[in-house]
Amino acid sequence: MSCLPPPATFRLLDWLVGWDPDSVEGITGLELESGLQLAFIGGSGGIVPADDVGPWLSPAALARGCAPCEWYLVTPCPPASRLLRKDVCAPCFTEAEPGSAGILKCAVAVAAAGHHVAVSDAAQDAIFLFADHGRRLVSRVPFARPGALAFASSFSNSFSSGGEWLVYDTARQRIAHLDLAGLARGTLAPVPPGPVDRMAVDSEQRLWIAVEESPLDGRPQVSLWFARRDDAQFTSATFDDLQRAFPLNGISVTNDCGFCLVDSSDCGPCFSWYGRELPKPLVPVPASAQYVTQGQLLTLAIDSGVPRCRWHRVRWQGSVPPGTTLSISVATSDQPVPAAQGVADGVWSAFAPGIPHPGDWQRVDNLDDFLVRQPAGRYLFVRIRMTGDGRQTPRLARMRIDLPRQTSLDQLPMVFRDSPEAEDFSERFLALFDSFLDDIDEKITRMPALLDAGGVPDGVLPWLGGFLDIAMDPAWDAARRRRLLQAAPKLFRMRGTVDGLRAALRLVFDIEPVIREAANERAWGAVGGVALSGGVRLFSPSQWRFRLDRSRLGRAPLRSVGQIELDPFTSVAYRFDVLVPLKLAAPLRQRVQQLIDAQKPAHTVARLMDSRGSFLLGGDLSVGADTILAPFDPSVLGAGGNVRLGRGTILSGARAAQAEGLRMPRLMQTME
Repeated sequence: MSCLPPPATFRLLDWLVGWDPDSVEGITGLELESGLQLAFIGGSGGIVPADDVGPWLSPAALARGCAPCEWYLVTPCPPASRLLRKDVCAPCFTEAEPGSAGILKCAVAVAAAGHHVAVSDAAQDAIFLFADHGRRLVSRVPFARPGALAFASSFSNSFSSGGEWLVYDTARQRIAHLDLAGLARGTLAPVPPGPVDRMAVDSEQRLWIAVEESPLDGRPQVSLWFARRDDAQFTSATFDDLQRAFPLNGISVTNDCGFCLVDSSDCGPCFSWYGRELPKPLVPVPASAQYVTQGQLLTLAIDSGVPRCRWHRVRWQGSVPPGTTLSISVATSDQPVPAAQGVADGVWSAFAPGIPHPGDWQRVDNLDDFLVRQPAGRYLFVRIRMTGDGRQTPRLARMRIDLPRQTSLDQLPMVFRDSPEAEDFSERFLALFDSFLDDIDEKITRMPALLDAGGVPDGVLPWLGGFLDIAMDPAWDAARRRRLLQAAPKLFRMRGTVDGLRAALRLVFDIEPVIREAANERAWGAVGGVALSGGVRLFSPSQWRFRLDRSRLGRAPLRSVGQIELDPFTSVAYRFDVLVPLKLAAPLRQRVQQLIDAQKPAHTVARLMDSRGSFLLGGDLSVGADTILAPFDPSVLGAGGNVRLGRGTILSGARAAQAEGLRMPRLMQTME
């Protein structure tokens, strides 16, 4: 795919493969997917100051948008609330034009999803839905006493294709589901006692809420809870669980005076709750210690299996919040257990020094990608050190160590490595481009995974359906959507055929239809030698056609369309019936008809017929459980009779007619 050298061997360190620990002090999470972190020493009750959770759970009146540096804010009342917005182009909070002036009265919460914005207005008992990043009001949804808001891409089983809004119902103390248009989709399990201060949905589609508790030393307190999609009740969580579930949202400080944002520069970092820039930054209240401030992990010797191996590159995935550091050190050796040398000094004197000499370690701070600049050696030792401020912790989810040294220099002339200094510089210089190209190759290699309907998250299925031009019905669950996407290649090949329509109905509605093509059941016949010369009798004496200009009747100024010989092929062509073994209600019948119209050829005419406990014999006649086989009632001619003579009437003998009337069997079906 690129000019990179052949891929080298690598070694992973994570919770699945293992961290190969030799010494662990002040670090936990070796068995957790979120990875290594400083040891948590906070309380287990999950009650923390409300201002401390702001960097992970935004206050209800403040919401992060999808665009860079985009934020939404609803101002308190009085006066009347306003919807404000800021982004890269407008670093200060301004009213969303044409704005919400005169629309909102007392807004209490805001949530954003793409260009959609939802606002809870407690004074008007309504939820206002905006589009175009808050510039255009879409609808006003009546909702008694709405509270905190959150957006979820696939939280409930009946979510719409674009996601849904989660609203806290303060009157009933429950969480309600609304689609993007504001239609109700159901409710969640009852929330724990107490008002819900704020809520959000994490990457695992778990709903997190912060419930107000009694203040402590004048500071508002909240308890943390979360619930999965199918949970019957909420589960208590700790402050550490919250930090594992959410990345930092860009809020640094929140209190009664306002809030400060990390990514705000031109307009100042801090704002009041009315969206005005504060002249001085807010000073955060010192938080109680939640984590230890230092931690270290030393690994055992990592064997490359290559004598005198030149270790190449170290990459890791994780996060380093402000006020914390993550230091990675490496050292090589030709012995798995070299002699211990020296001792640790400075602030790390209380920790294990490690086997190599302290001067042999190559130390790199807060860089997630660097080259190993160590002498050749078969074994590699890794030292991980973390420091924090007691409130936050760095996290290390995975580490990858590439070996042996392979760069683009291997494909260049030897003149670029005519000296050790030139070789070292060339390798380090080309490693920058190798790293970039390697990331591109990895993305290209993983590209087919985006089209794997069985492996992508539920929230990606609507996008994948749009990519394949498949409209997702909001009533479909994730399992049905996956089956439909997996069968899409086959359905596209069969589209417009009887088997294709049958397969589509089976996948979408779990029914096995009977498709009857009228053209296959035609019973045309021709009889020659009729009275009018040139005529051909079709069906019966009641239906026949003649050729113009070949009979006396044909001399009349009449026009004929088509050819008589093609009547058997065109009379009922391009028409078919779809019979389903269900008694379809009006909404379901409409959805089935829409699917049939989407799958049938454009020039055909389809008729949908549902089953009402019977099977079709032909035409409109059916036999079922409520059908009675009996002779006709005695026929009586005259003004008060029940029959009259016609071409279809057969008269039997006089005695039989007097005794039993006309002996003609029939099918009588009780009509519903």
